[in-house]
Amino acid sequence: MRFQGKIAAWFWGLVIFGSLMLLYTIWDIFQQGSWGELPAMILGFFLFHLLCIPILVCNYAEITEEKVIVHFGFFKESMELKEIREIYKTRNPISSTAASLDRIEIVGRRQSIICAVREREAFIQELKRRM
Repeated sequence: MRFQGKIAAWFWGLVIFGSLMLLYTIWDIFQQGSWGELPAMILGFFLFHLLCIPILVCNYAEITEEKVIVHFGFFKESMELKEIREIYKTRNPISSTAASLDRIEIVGRRQSIICAVREREAFIQELKRRM
Protein backbone atom coordinates (compact mmCIF):
# COMPACT_ATOMS: atom_id res chain seq x y z
CA MET A 1 0.00 0.00 0.00
CA ARG A 2 1.37 3.41 -0.97
CA PHE A 3 0.94 6.68 0.95
CA GLN A 4 1.79 10.03 -0.64
CA GLY A 5 4.37 12.10 1.22
CA LYS A 6 3.36 15.40 2.75
CA ILE A 7 5.10 18.56 1.59
CA ALA A 8 4.54 21.56 3.83
CA ALA A 9 3.99 25.10 2.58
CA TRP A 10 7.30 26.20 4.11
CA PHE A 11 9.16 23.63 1.99
CA TRP A 12 7.41 24.84 -1.18
CA GLY A 13 8.26 28.39 -0.14
CA LEU A 14 11.91 27.46 0.33
CA VAL A 15 12.10 25.89 -3.14
CA ILE A 16 10.30 28.79 -4.81
CA PHE A 17 12.36 31.41 -2.94
CA GLY A 18 15.62 29.63 -3.83
CA SER A 19 14.59 29.38 -7.48
CA LEU A 20 13.60 33.04 -7.68
CA MET A 21 16.80 34.20 -5.97
CA LEU A 22 18.96 32.16 -8.34
CA LEU A 23 17.02 33.40 -11.38
CA TYR A 24 17.29 37.00 -10.16
CA THR A 25 21.07 36.60 -9.67
CA ILE A 26 21.46 35.06 -13.14
CA TRP A 27 19.41 37.91 -14.64
CA ASP A 28 21.49 40.50 -12.76
CA ILE A 29 24.76 38.93 -13.96
CA PHE A 30 23.37 38.82 -17.49
CA GLN A 31 22.36 42.50 -17.31
CA GLN A 32 25.78 43.57 -15.98
CA GLY A 33 27.62 41.55 -18.59
CA SER A 34 29.71 39.64 -16.00
CA TRP A 35 29.99 36.64 -18.27
CA GLY A 36 32.67 34.97 -16.13
CA GLU A 37 30.22 34.43 -13.25
CA LEU A 38 27.30 33.29 -15.39
CA PRO A 39 28.30 29.61 -15.92
CA ALA A 40 28.76 29.07 -12.17
CA MET A 41 25.35 30.56 -11.37
CA ILE A 42 23.62 28.53 -14.08
CA LEU A 43 25.31 25.41 -12.72
CA GLY A 44 24.13 26.35 -9.22
CA PHE A 45 20.58 26.81 -10.51
CA PHE A 46 20.55 23.34 -12.07
CA LEU A 47 22.16 21.68 -9.03
CA PHE A 48 19.60 23.30 -6.72
CA HIS A 49 16.78 21.91 -8.84
CA LEU A 50 18.52 18.56 -9.22
CA LEU A 51 18.25 18.22 -5.43
CA CYS A 52 14.79 19.77 -4.89
CA ILE A 53 12.66 18.41 -7.73
CA PRO A 54 13.16 14.70 -6.87
CA ILE A 55 12.03 15.45 -3.30
CA LEU A 56 8.85 17.05 -4.65
CA VAL A 57 8.18 14.26 -7.16
CA CYS A 58 9.40 11.09 -5.41
CA ASN A 59 8.05 11.48 -1.89
CA TYR A 60 6.02 8.55 -0.57
CA ALA A 61 5.94 5.70 1.92
CA GLU A 62 5.08 2.16 0.94
CA ILE A 63 4.01 -0.72 3.16
CA THR A 64 4.59 -4.19 1.74
CA GLU A 65 3.93 -7.55 3.32
CA GLU A 66 7.38 -7.60 4.93
CA LYS A 67 8.64 -4.02 5.27
CA VAL A 68 7.95 -0.31 5.25
CA ILE A 69 9.86 1.65 2.62
CA VAL A 70 10.19 5.45 2.61
CA HIS A 71 11.18 7.13 -0.67
CA PHE A 72 12.36 10.74 -0.44
CA GLY A 73 14.02 12.10 -3.55
CA PHE A 74 17.19 10.12 -4.17
CA PHE A 75 17.00 8.51 -0.73
CA LYS A 76 15.27 5.30 0.25
CA GLU A 77 15.01 3.86 3.76
CA SER A 78 13.37 0.62 4.74
CA MET A 79 12.63 -1.39 7.86
CA GLU A 80 11.26 -4.87 8.31
CA LEU A 81 7.81 -4.87 9.91
CA LYS A 82 8.94 -7.44 12.48
CA GLU A 83 11.69 -5.00 13.62
CA ILE A 84 9.23 -2.20 14.49
CA ARG A 85 8.91 -1.55 18.21
CA GLU A 86 7.08 1.78 18.32
CA ILE A 87 5.20 4.16 16.02
CA TYR A 88 4.25 7.67 17.04
CA LYS A 89 3.55 11.18 15.75
CA THR A 90 6.27 13.76 16.21
CA ARG A 91 7.19 17.30 15.24
CA ASN A 92 10.89 16.61 15.68
CA PRO A 93 12.79 19.07 13.45
CA ILE A 94 15.76 16.69 13.07
CA SER A 95 16.88 16.29 9.49
CA SER A 96 15.01 13.38 8.00
CA THR A 97 13.17 12.05 4.99
CA ALA A 98 10.29 14.48 5.52
CA ALA A 99 9.38 17.81 3.93
CA SER A 100 6.88 18.62 6.68
CA LEU A 101 7.00 18.88 10.46
CA ASP A 102 3.88 16.67 10.81
CA ARG A 103 5.99 13.56 11.03
CA ILE A 104 5.78 9.94 12.04
CA GLU A 105 8.66 8.21 13.75
CA ILE A 106 8.99 4.48 13.31
CA VAL A 107 11.37 3.02 15.88
CA GLY A 108 12.92 -0.37 15.31
CA ARG A 109 15.45 -2.46 17.18
CA ARG A 110 18.48 -0.96 15.42
CA GLN A 111 17.18 2.05 13.52
CA SER A 112 14.44 4.61 13.32
CA ILE A 113 12.80 6.27 10.34
CA ILE A 114 11.07 9.65 10.32
CA CYS A 115 8.66 10.37 7.47
CA ALA A 116 5.71 12.61 6.67
CA VAL A 117 2.65 11.35 4.83
CA ARG A 118 -0.59 13.10 3.95
CA GLU A 119 -2.82 10.48 5.58
CA ARG A 120 -1.00 10.06 8.90
CA GLU A 121 -3.73 8.20 10.76
CA ALA A 122 -4.38 5.75 7.93
CA PHE A 123 -0.64 5.10 7.58
CA ILE A 124 -0.23 4.40 11.30
CA GLN A 125 -3.30 2.15 11.38
CA GLU A 126 -2.09 0.19 8.34
CA LEU A 127 1.36 -0.28 9.88
CA LYS A 128 -0.14 -1.48 13.17
CA ARG A 129 -2.49 -3.82 11.33
CA ARG A 130 0.37 -5.44 9.39
CA MET A 131 2.60 -5.77 12.44
